Parts: sequence; C-alpha cells; structure tokens
Amino acid sequence: MDSMLTLICFVVFQKRQADPCCEGLDLGAYLLTPVQRIPRYVLLLKQLLKQTDSEHPDYFYIEAVLQRLGDFLTQLNDSIQYSMEIVAGDISPKAKK
Repeated sequence: MDSMLTLICFVVFQKRQADPCCEGLDLGAYLLTPVQRIPRYVLLLKQLLKQTDSEHPDYFYIEAVLQRLGDFLTQLNDSIQYSMEIVAGDISPKAKK
C-alpha cells in the first residue's frame, strides 16, 4: 500500500511541476536558487564596500557581513561537495571529514 501511495504522490508532484506557475522549473531548480543567490550577495557587498568611505559608520558592518557570508559560503560549498561525494558513492555518510 505504501508503494501505491508513493506512486500517487509522485504523479501528483509531476503534474504540479507542469503547472504554468512553476515556469517550467523542476524541484532541483527551485532548491538551487537560494544557493545561487549567496555568491551574488557577496559580489554586491564587495561593490558596496568599494564605494563606501572607510570612515563611514557602516563600513565596519559591511566588512563583517562579507566575512560571515564568505565563511558561510565556504561551509556551503564543502557541504555540497560532501553531498555529491555521497551520491556518487565515493564516501560513506558516516565518514564525514
């Protein structure tokens, strides 16, 4: 019975993906969108920092945000790489670095 329910849910999911409001994007595309935004934010903040006088009160905060976003991006990239290695079967999920 569980496999029949899974099949029904999958068919409903596929039909919803074909809905015009999804703009032809699949689930993978929607999951990837937030990940792609972070590097854009880093680039925008770098440009903002270049245009901000070092004596401006926000300069320190922009630098701090850039540092934190950079650290987060490094962790995110490591996590994505690790997940890809698991999917490829290169490593076991329990053997996390």
